[in-house]
Amino acid sequence: MKIAVGLGNIGLVYNSQGNYEEALKKYSECLEIKQRIKGKDAIDCATTLNNIGQVYDSQGNYEEALKKYSECLEIQQRIKGKDAIDCATTLNNIGLVYDL
Repeated sequence: MKIAVGLGNIGLVYNSQGNYEEALKKYSECLEIKQRIKGKDAIDCATTLNNIGQVYDSQGNYEEALKKYSECLEIQQRIKGKDAIDCATTLNNIGLVYDL
């Protein structure tokens, strides 16, 4: 799991630098590991899906951003309930995509 965390951190750095292609690669590797270890519906996977959505959003690839945000939201709602603050944050991210 430490490797997944490290890959996620590297993805964050690449995203901050505007190197979206590398950010997506690292976040995708991170997601693969988390899904393999914790299962596809783990809350850790939702976090990484949100990060991937943010990269797509930054690229202007709004269709993919919405897909990833929606996947994230489904997991969050199942695990934490529809009224959880994490769900509100993800709904806000979805709203920001539509606001553009």
